Amino acid sequence: MIGQGGELFRVDDEPVLLMFGTLPAWRSFEQGMTDGRDVLQLEQNLAALGFFNREPDEEFAGSTVQAIKLWQDSLGFEDTGMIASGRGSSSPPPSSALPSTKRRQVEPRVPKS
Repeated sequence: MIGQGGELFRVDDEPVLLMFGTLPAWRSFEQGMTDGRDVLQLEQNLAALGFFNREPDEEFAGSTVQAIKLWQDSLGFEDTGMIASGRGSSSPPPSSALPSTKRRQVEPRVPKS
């Protein structure tokens, strides 16, 4: 199973990494970008991975750049402080991290002849 921050696949021999969340990674993350819930989601992931030590918010600030650089360095990537569009993919956390729900038993339907 691929964990948070792990490599999902490669595009052009560059890794696409897994981040937990419900928002798609639809734009690049870089200094000067507008605020948004996607920035909050990125910072939450960086915090969970141990690279962001502030309270996550929707502002892409110097602390976000620094956290990305630390994360990139830990992976052996060039520490640019930005994440290009398409280099991350979001997925809800595994079901083991979500509250359990009871599954109801469903009887198979037999087509009428």
